[in-house]
Amino acid sequence: MTSKLDHLIKTTLNGDIESPGIFDFADSTSAIDKAKEVVSIVNRYNLDFRKVGFISVGGADGTELQYLLNNTNSSYGILIEYSIDLCEKASSIADTLKKKEKHMDILPGDAVQRIDEAINKIFH
Repeated sequence: MTSKLDHLIKTTLNGDIESPGIFDFADSTSAIDKAKEVVSIVNRYNLDFRKVGFISVGGADGTELQYLLNNTNSSYGILIEYSIDLCEKASSIADTLKKKEKHMDILPGDAVQRIDEAINKIFH
């Protein structure tokens, strides 16, 4: 699964980013901190996300994804979250994003079971 995702990322970015771990933000303390790091990378490499989007795994109420969509040229993101309660909260963020012509799909459930579906949606 990881190798497929790494390949898709590198292909999409035309191989401009060498490190497969560039999107690993385990040390970040908050959703917004992680999102700010991603936006910084997008800006530093001048990446064009109009044709692809973001996948937020375990993204809670969608705050991280909302920040990414509001601060990049991407208009599409997918939230995978196990908690139904947090998915319901994310629905209100998704409604707010629609007003800005941004779209957030919410996939409730286990990430292992939903990640292939999310990857297919992002890259197709």
